[in-house]
Amino acid sequence: MIAIAFAALACEEKTALWIIPGSTANQLEFGVSHRRGGTKPIEFQILNVHTCPGASGQEVEYWVLVADSSAVPSARIRYGVPPPGYRSLMGPLSIDPGCYHAAIAGTGRLQFEVGADGRVLEQPFGGPSHDSLEATRHGVRG
Repeated sequence: MIAIAFAALACEEKTALWIIPGSTANQLEFGVSHRRGGTKPIEFQILNVHTCPGASGQEVEYWVLVADSSAVPSARIRYGVPPPGYRSLMGPLSIDPGCYHAAIAGTGRLQFEVGADGRVLEQPFGGPSHDSLEATRHGVRG
């Protein structure tokens, strides 16, 4: 059983996904490549953006981008704007303040926080959101 799990992980393509510096809620851009900060465009099958799981464990899908047969490799993706050969399967919804996860096919995934002022801050994947940190700091538990 463990060998099967390791075999599945070994098959996952190494990809990277990150927030392009200077991004805001209204001008959100992702970098995509085989390594963080890379400039070589890659082709990927899917990009998914959703809210971080809340106390109930539920996530809300904000944008699902999928490749068509004519997908062109990309190194940058602007939120809500499908690059050539891609189409929106769901959304995009307007990005509001809060915590989000984004992932592409392979190992590329990230967590980011959108502040009330529209600034976007990338965070360690799976780490606590700013809101949960603030609630804990003020003695409130979610």
